[in-house]
Amino acid sequence: MKFSQFAAVLAFSLLASACGDDASSNAPLDTKTPGGENGQNGSESGKDQASTGVFTKTGTYTVVEPGNLLIIAVDDPTENACVAEGENLVWKTVPFYPPLDTSKYEFRGDTLVIYEIDGGLLDEGNMYVGGTPGKLEGTWLYTGCDVDVESGETECYDDARYREITYTLSNGKITSTLRPHLDRYVADRNNFTNSAFMVQLYSTLSGSNRGVYPSSVLENDSASNSTAIALNGVNIVEQTNTHEVFEMGGKTYEITIKKVAITPTTNGLFMGNGDLEIQLEVSNGASVCKLDHVVRNVDKSLCKDEYAGNIRIDEEMTDAEDHVYALAYRYEKTSYDEFEDCLGSL
Repeated sequence: MKFSQFAAVLAFSLLASACGDDASSNAPLDTKTPGGENGQNGSESGKDQASTGVFTKTGTYTVVEPGNLLIIAVDDPTENACVAEGENLVWKTVPFYPPLDTSKYEFRGDTLVIYEIDGGLLDEGNMYVGGTPGKLEGTWLYTGCDVDVESGETECYDDARYREITYTLSNGKITSTLRPHLDRYVADRNNFTNSAFMVQLYSTLSGSNRGVYPSSVLENDSASNSTAIALNGVNIVEQTNTHEVFEMGGKTYEITIKKVAITPTTNGLFMGNGDLEIQLEVSNGASVCKLDHVVRNVDKSLCKDEYAGNIRIDEEMTDAEDHVYALAYRYEKTSYDEFEDCLGSL
């Protein structure tokens, strides 16, 4: 059901760019409370985010028998969002969720499976546990596993451990809840000098390939990193999670990851995306290349024409009431181009 995808989409988008506190004293990580130090929204956005960082959505449901159909109506089918209208950016409320959403459910032992219905056909089924077998009412936890309709095979996803998704059904009311577990996510990604970014950096400095991508500093990639070290003749002199001195091609280089900060946010349609900031430097002893990279959700404070040059605008889409609009959804300010050119001169 599309309502069920609310939490799944949020979890995915959050973890696509998330990071948080690191237990290592070497890592200058900064994780802020959603909405500010006091846990309150600093701007007029994220109407579904609680101050605790828990995301919820509520609605009503009815069950149609036979057929095991579950019909859901979201209490508030709208979201706040920044919309491009002609040459201007406008912060407005747009219809987002369909008035009624129909899914099919079944029980497999102690597991509740809820299938999407798309164009009249069953889509994959999300698997939940925790409730009473054979009884829809109760609280159900998403397992991170889905059932393929055609093959009947089950596929489970590793990133399920980074969020907790539950649905509570009782007396015709349904509540969807998402609790992100950023601590687990960070624990798997806190070694920045063992990341895909380093693979790209070695290749760029050696002249074999050009292109480094800021967010790849969050992608641990031990196998590719080891291969790149051997391929480019890299000799590691010093190394911590956030600092490395290495020799390559007769030169000595130093990289310092000065800041990796994430703020879990709820901004309109993109609840759960993280505001990401990365600062790092690469030096050859004589010159220093600096990267300052900031990516934010577009909330009301950024939904202004003066920021349009730094805002990504999506293709036109149709909302639940057939209104056509284009979302202005991600703000980016980066020194990426200058940084890449600088690397080429080291």
